[in-house]
Amino acid sequence: MSVETRYKLKIPTYKRRTFSISKSEDRGKSWKVIKTEEVENLNSKYLGGALSFSQCELQFKELLKSLYESRDQESKKVSSRNQSIMEEYFAIKYLRDVRKRRLAKRTPESSYYDLKRAILALGELDLRLAPIDQIQERIDKYYEGYQSQTPHEKTVMRLNALLKFVGRGNDRLENFRANHIEEVKNLSNEEYAAVIERLQGYDRVLAEIAYCSGLRLGEIFGLERSNVKKLNFGFAYLVNKQMLRDGSMTLPKRGKARRAFVYEQCGESLNEWLQASNDVRLKLRKRSFSKFIASACESIGSNHVLSFKDLRHCYAINLLNDGATLSQVASNLGNSEKVCRKHYVGYVMTNDGIDNLARTISENSLTTSL
Repeated sequence: MSVETRYKLKIPTYKRRTFSISKSEDRGKSWKVIKTEEVENLNSKYLGGALSFSQCELQFKELLKSLYESRDQESKKVSSRNQSIMEEYFAIKYLRDVRKRRLAKRTPESSYYDLKRAILALGELDLRLAPIDQIQERIDKYYEGYQSQTPHEKTVMRLNALLKFVGRGNDRLENFRANHIEEVKNLSNEEYAAVIERLQGYDRVLAEIAYCSGLRLGEIFGLERSNVKKLNFGFAYLVNKQMLRDGSMTLPKRGKARRAFVYEQCGESLNEWLQASNDVRLKLRKRSFSKFIASACESIGSNHVLSFKDLRHCYAINLLNDGATLSQVASNLGNSEKVCRKHYVGYVMTNDGIDNLARTISENSLTTSL
């Protein structure tokens, strides 16, 4: 019995002479009337006059309560077993592997939360015994309707690790909606200019750097002058660390350094940020910047209200418009091509983007012919 199982009581109306209890196993999307001997006996007593309306309603509510208690008791037994497996895995293997691979970008608390969320999504299914297709169906249904595919992917990754830990290495869960394309939020050049005008101080500095570099917020806080190189049409930056909210430094998100292109229009903001003291950075790192970006977007009447993270999408789309390949975009962002394909495949280029691409093709053709 699933923790998603729900029950509801319907009382008699002018169209319905009896009480009924319905059951749903898909979060209330569809309901099926329960037909049991206990339900029939209560309705017979009600119709026969042995029970008044209020007496019968009270007994049906008690029946409803017992159904929920039975559901929760069974779910707790299985959930307790799954929780024990997760605790053992976290203590023995997960922390050891994290230390071994030097992936200290997530705190133990955050990693524990990810595993716990995966167990919660599994619900009442026994990790050791449930058929893999049943687990797959359960996880897909749990995340059905989510706009982002990321939570599903994280849960699948964690559960696959747990399945391997309990000796089910041959059973693998798959990410659903493999061809799913997520719509990203983007600002036109005019909208971006209007948004930047409404930002002040370091809010403006950080937003401009993010828009022109595609760096994550923590990576911007890890910027050092020695890692920045001036190019003819911008800057090249070695991304080799990021600053966490507690001020500690760690490797970038994917655990390895990369080089990224930075548009030259943020030159002044980049220079100002490189001069910022460590004390200033530590103080700012604890703040949230998304609300300032969102507020500025709303003030100009933009159809897209962006978070700070969405500025990375703006950078990626600008690269595509300038003729970059999806592989080059992925390399600059520090993402896999799979992630970039999910976000940007099918993106419609602007006229400027088509002109830039045509220019790139033309230049390549001339070079080849020479």
